[in-house]
Amino acid sequence: METVVRETIESAAVDSARSEFTALLDAGRYAELADQCREVLGRSRFTALLRAELAKPVSPPEATHRPIVETPYALIVTTNFDTLLEDAYALWSDEGVPKSPTGAQLGRHGTLLLDRAFFILKAHGTIHDDASLVFTSEDYRRITHANPAFQSMMAAILLSHAVVFVGYSLNDPNFRLLMESQLSVFGTQAPPRYALMEGVGTLEAQILRRTAGIEVISYARGEHENVATFLSTLASAAQSTTTRRPAHVTVLRKRSPLPALRLSIHPRDAMLDVDWFETTTDDLEGVRVPLAQRSMGSTTSLPWAELLKVSADVVYGSFSPDSIRDVGELLVRPLERLGIPLVPGGKPRLLMLDVPPELAAIPWEWMRVNDRPLCMQVPVCRTVPGFDDASRGRPFFHAPLRVLLIGDAIAESKQYHHPLGGTRAEAKEIRQLFKNASKLHEVTLLVGREASYERVLREMTDGYDVVHLAGVAYVDDNGESVIPLHDGHVRASELATLLIRNPPGLLYVNEDFSGFVPALGNGHPISPDRDNTFGDFYHRMQQRRPGLERVVARAGVGTFIGCMAPSQESVARDIAVNFYSHLLAGRPVAHAFFLARASRGMAKEGTALLFAMAGYPDACITHAAVSSAENLPSAGRKSRHKR
Repeated sequence: METVVRETIESAAVDSARSEFTALLDAGRYAELADQCREVLGRSRFTALLRAELAKPVSPPEATHRPIVETPYALIVTTNFDTLLEDAYALWSDEGVPKSPTGAQLGRHGTLLLDRAFFILKAHGTIHDDASLVFTSEDYRRITHANPAFQSMMAAILLSHAVVFVGYSLNDPNFRLLMESQLSVFGTQAPPRYALMEGVGTLEAQILRRTAGIEVISYARGEHENVATFLSTLASAAQSTTTRRPAHVTVLRKRSPLPALRLSIHPRDAMLDVDWFETTTDDLEGVRVPLAQRSMGSTTSLPWAELLKVSADVVYGSFSPDSIRDVGELLVRPLERLGIPLVPGGKPRLLMLDVPPELAAIPWEWMRVNDRPLCMQVPVCRTVPGFDDASRGRPFFHAPLRVLLIGDAIAESKQYHHPLGGTRAEAKEIRQLFKNASKLHEVTLLVGREASYERVLREMTDGYDVVHLAGVAYVDDNGESVIPLHDGHVRASELATLLIRNPPGLLYVNEDFSGFVPALGNGHPISPDRDNTFGDFYHRMQQRRPGLERVVARAGVGTFIGCMAPSQESVARDIAVNFYSHLLAGRPVAHAFFLARASRGMAKEGTALLFAMAGYPDACITHAAVSSAENLPSAGRKSRHKR
């Protein structure tokens, strides 16, 4: 605040303001003072000052943060803006970086407590998201009165968990009111609450016990080493209840950042707002990208009338090569005048595509650049619609790998009776690839009657690094993806519930309609027979529930690959096998998939265009990561890689 006040005084250029700002600072009225400073400086400059102070690269202190990671807390709530807790899990957790939604994002994570998966709630926001910060008095009013999701979540946490407060003053009047009201209603039946606090006397401890139901654990002023001792003691006491991975299992934590073009497309009435910049996959939000290096512009919306016309003959998602070409030419048209470098000269560079839910059902991968589909020229990966990476977490891979393969589940089913021998062969061939790579990899293969409802559900909750499903899927009358099994079926929403406690780093569902279903053809949500506004278009598309990409969003799966339409079984199998060959050779998931579908023989196959990837494009499943584009084919040439 001293830094912010100094900058504000210089900007105000009014001598009389200097003493008033200083007096408010000395009085500790930080929230009100921050409000005025932001008014004088402007939001952009104010936030830039906060980021300069609070986003400095600092390693989490091992003495305090490692014991936190090693203790099986149900969840953590922090009012800090920094990422020290997330960084600590990246360093010392065996499972991965947990979900870390901000208070403003809770509306998209309504089932967090029900799912019983560990998460970190950034109650006052994160320094990397300006809009989430709760810093000024205006911000406090906003989160108190205009964010019922946050209030409901905090009330539920306090009623369903024992809580220990560490480094928190408990002076927030709204929070105290919440605890006191619960104490009035539930009395001593409320879950226990403890607070590790500095220099709290007997009288203050009695007041906190009586008014808020908090048992104070006090230590002498200035002796902050007691915090580390307390947290370490708690971690040691909890070790016997924590399931740890065997000593021979290595956690693959390291990321190999890839160069990327981040492209964001958002609708605004009859326009599209587009933002793009060059970055790397460890900074996809562009935190380290100067404003001068970011480009933005507005363009006309998608030509819906023409899109509907060229896809009118598409029945049940069966796109012909001609219809794919026509759709691709129409999709790229609004972006052409903006001069976006979608396909660079020389070696391909990853394209990271950010679109909101109302644009997620558009096959952007088909955009034709230089008369070729975009996804056949550069690796393309989507962000997860509506969720940033921090809020959904990042699972780690392990060595040796645990792999679950399911193929031809309905071969012997009385309910479906539709055997797919190619998918059985696909699962077996992929199993052999992992076995050839290392005899230590633990590969579970379920085919035919082995893929029963009970067995699949049990395996899904067991914690695999890689899950691959090959078979058939369909979209039910409610628009939800359904995967048939030997004696039943599993829905997208059910699959998310199964995976959420131990999400895999990679989920590949090589089944028709497993990814999003394009909003075109006879099943599109836009009717040419009635008067539609652009708002109507986007509202109806936002309400769609197709595809298993919802699993990625809710369950925290690292990377998801799915198919958006009926595919040719043999081609889909070859792409999958090629993909795992490249992945086991050390290539990042986005590059491995690009090489698999852009390789010789695939370029003319429409099936190669029907897949979409979302999540972390730089994930690697081996130690020997090939993270550069050195071995990728040039953008204007065909790949020479063969299976």
